[in-house]
Amino acid sequence: MTSWLEASYSCAGEPPAFLEPELDRLYGTRLSCLPRFRLHGSWDGVRAYVARRAGVAEAVFLYRFEHGRAVVLNEGMTVSEEIANRFASYLFRNHDSVSLIAFHFIETGAPRFAFPSVRAACGEDTVLALPASVAAYREALGASTQRSLDHRLNRIERALPGFTFTVLEKQQVPVRQVRALIRLHRLNMVAKGMAARIDDDEEQRIIAYVALCGFVSLASSNGKVCAGAITYRLGSNFTTRILAHDPVHAGLRVGFACAYLTVCECIAAGNSRYFHFGWGQRDYKRQLGGRERALVHLSLFRSRLHVMRNAGAALGALLGGCAFHLRRALLHAACNDGWVVARLADMLIAGGRRLRTLRKTAPARGGLP
Repeated sequence: MTSWLEASYSCAGEPPAFLEPELDRLYGTRLSCLPRFRLHGSWDGVRAYVARRAGVAEAVFLYRFEHGRAVVLNEGMTVSEEIANRFASYLFRNHDSVSLIAFHFIETGAPRFAFPSVRAACGEDTVLALPASVAAYREALGASTQRSLDHRLNRIERALPGFTFTVLEKQQVPVRQVRALIRLHRLNMVAKGMAARIDDDEEQRIIAYVALCGFVSLASSNGKVCAGAITYRLGSNFTTRILAHDPVHAGLRVGFACAYLTVCECIAAGNSRYFHFGWGQRDYKRQLGGRERALVHLSLFRSRLHVMRNAGAALGALLGGCAFHLRRALLHAACNDGWVVARLADMLIAGGRRLRTLRKTAPARGGLP
């Protein structure tokens, strides 16, 4: 029988150097990479749980104790029943004051766990398993999709003088080009009647991300950016942060063409496993071969008594799930019914984020002080 080795490490100041490549290898998503934690928060109180089987890391969870809860900080990963149970057992065994363990934005197909649990839908991600070659990818898309893409690309080249498509990585990317794509993203959101959620601080973080792990594609006409994608390369995986186009060219679907060309470039880069399109139900993601992953908030409780003692956290997660389903319905309706419904969805998204913040900061009964 294969033996497991579990350990917890302090990340005060700076996490152990081995964590970064392990996180990229295991998960390879923007929500689980170390640049995210370096740029978005403090390492105060953060610890890292590492479970190794036969000497190979099978799980790396960054977590922090908050009011009697162990809150897992990395998100977007798949968590199996075995790993979740092992992690929960480790924390409950070593920390008597912990009442619950909270995961957020994870994928899990486990029907049940060894501990009482509450799960609620909270997001989605669309993922494409990247084939070995661009030719294999095109073949998987089917003949009709290939013809449609070729027709669209030919139309774009005819309509946009001096059309070029280029890919730059990390420090090769001029800051002005990153800002140009962020500006196009904001224009896209305004055109949909929704508020742009990239403020000046987030813009600076995106610029920093690009310098660390950026994979930026730019579609230009006579030197002016008309569409592009900001993607992060983490290990063998790629995660989209921004896909944007100039609304003036919306009829050409240059953004869709840019997404396709970006995927092809990621495949051509070699040693590529998955392409994460990110949250949101958009037809182009499915047309390009993406598979939707349902992401959930998962709470594991020490016992049924601790479910009762943390009823507020459990109820908050369930209400958040209801809000998520309503938001999805509104966003779907917005595609057909215009900006009014889109604005309602935008307000609900903002409310959901405030609810999430309150759920994270509200004290739990009987927990750590």
